[in-house]
Amino acid sequence: MMLKAVIAVVLALPVWKQDVRGTPEKTEQLTAIATSVYRAANGDPDVAALTLALGQHESAYSIRITRGECRGRECDPRRLRDGTIEYRARGAWQLHRNGLSDAAWSALLGPDSIDAQATEAVRRVRSAFATCRAQGTLGAIRAYAGNGCTKPLAGESARLATFESIRRRL
Repeated sequence: MMLKAVIAVVLALPVWKQDVRGTPEKTEQLTAIATSVYRAANGDPDVAALTLALGQHESAYSIRITRGECRGRECDPRRLRDGTIEYRARGAWQLHRNGLSDAAWSALLGPDSIDAQATEAVRRVRSAFATCRAQGTLGAIRAYAGNGCTKPLAGESARLATFESIRRRL
């Protein structure tokens, strides 16, 4: 798997409705995402393809959401007793804390967090693949979402189709 192919795939994905394809900011962001996923996947095209597909479905790589600038119902909000809103998901892959240390959780937030986000997303994708070997990629998609390997997930067929499309191009 070559870095150029990963970058080309990410640059060709549909963009978030508020972002503009081809602007320097968007191109820089998508290139950084592709490079970080490529590096974290360490040459494994299935891990890279699934990581990219999941990020596409979770946030469409919105610049704002990737930075942690969530609004309204984005990023799994929860209203606290004092009336403030806590966002329980962070970054392009909408990662939940799931036992991360304070430092690792903080690293997933902000404009310079793409490497940390990609590294954690790849770690979780590898874990999902390992946990759901018998169920293959569909099982990994389900496990990544917290559904276990066999419980169906809304939108799983679209995620699987995106994975297959990306995988063919890598």
